[in-house]
Amino acid sequence: MAFCEKVTEFLREECGVDSLDSVFVALSGGADSTALLLFARSLCKTIAAIHVNHNLRGEESLRDENFCKRLCEKLGIELKVVSVNVRAYAEEVGKSVEETARILRYKAIENITGGKAPVFTAHNADDNAETVLYNLIRGSGITGLCGIPAVRGNIYRPFLSVKRSEILEYLAEQNQDFIVDSSNFDDTYTRNYIRNNIIPLLKNINPSVIDSISKTSGIICSVDSYIKDTARKTDIASAPAVIRREAILLFLRKNSIEPDFAKISLLEAGIEKAGKAKVEFSKNLYVCYNGKNLSVEVKKESLSSNPEIIIKYDENITYGDKHIKLKRKLHKNSIKTDKFHKLLTNNLLDCDRIEGEIILRHRKNGDKFIKSGNTFHSKLKTLYNEKLPPEVRENNLVLCDDAGIIWVENFGAAARTAVTDETVNFAVVEIGALI
Repeated sequence: MAFCEKVTEFLREECGVDSLDSVFVALSGGADSTALLLFARSLCKTIAAIHVNHNLRGEESLRDENFCKRLCEKLGIELKVVSVNVRAYAEEVGKSVEETARILRYKAIENITGGKAPVFTAHNADDNAETVLYNLIRGSGITGLCGIPAVRGNIYRPFLSVKRSEILEYLAEQNQDFIVDSSNFDDTYTRNYIRNNIIPLLKNINPSVIDSISKTSGIICSVDSYIKDTARKTDIASAPAVIRREAILLFLRKNSIEPDFAKISLLEAGIEKAGKAKVEFSKNLYVCYNGKNLSVEVKKESLSSNPEIIIKYDENITYGDKHIKLKRKLHKNSIKTDKFHKLLTNNLLDCDRIEGEIILRHRKNGDKFIKSGNTFHSKLKTLYNEKLPPEVRENNLVLCDDAGIIWVENFGAAARTAVTDETVNFAVVEIGALI
């Protein structure tokens, strides 16, 4: 078939794949991934599918999962299902729901495949065009205008060679149904807005705009590849500005440092004028150039020197620059008989679930806890850096018992010691600043 031949040729020419004995297919149940599953059956001897349930759309998410189960059962394909709580993790890490879903989806795939087994994802030419426009609007630079790579590690994207319209035609020929994700029509998501509004307008100017963007992104990729190769081999002090900037970006990515173009400009200016530079990219983390090489300098974080102390119920404590008190209450029935302001409930502890003495202290290196409402550990250092201004972090209070952290100021109780509707013996954490 013309469709399968086109995709197979792209796999060979752009992905470097002549044949595969086995492959995993990322399966959402939508048109693209359903078609990909059918195509993979025609190419590989052994296939397994991976479905990640993001739990974002209630019953509709369950519908998608069940569709994938029925489809794989009909085709005789093994299906692995992973359930993730996208909204909770998005709130935890301070990222958008879109970005968090992508992170968790690829993490689930990595856990199943070990990051080595080949995986097909169903990104197509339309997705690539949308990504190029999205990156152009954000001002992401040349690399962003390359669009979606055909290969990244063990991830292969054979459908980048075909448009969404071709995929739908292929499914019709195969008499294969699929599900439609209602969130695709929600224009509050930037990519959806581009897909549903910007692309149709561009097609009024050029009906072949998807093909045009794909060709242009391919040309840009060649230019980007040349710049990167040159940047790896060039002394940045004497390099042209475009090569110097790329060398800095490569260094930042290698060291997992978030690019900040204002700070990159400062670094470039120092290199050009003085031959040396030192710029703080985040709190206590510096990128330096000594005249020959770029390096990372980390200033050791100073944690509070205040000692740990035991805190008793209903005792007024002065600690650092704050007053703190654990005001204890006992109910005959349960806590649900009281009405608490929503913000105050973060500062409630179930006394019957506390083990041993209660210790008051500040953060230590390696501290982590499970926030109330979550099922995963969070590092306090990460939470502090993402949620608290620098001047607040050092004196943020922490309460512990014999089993670990039970409460963190500004983040609330740990899941283990948070109150429930059945709590009868609880304490309110009251905090005030010294005057």
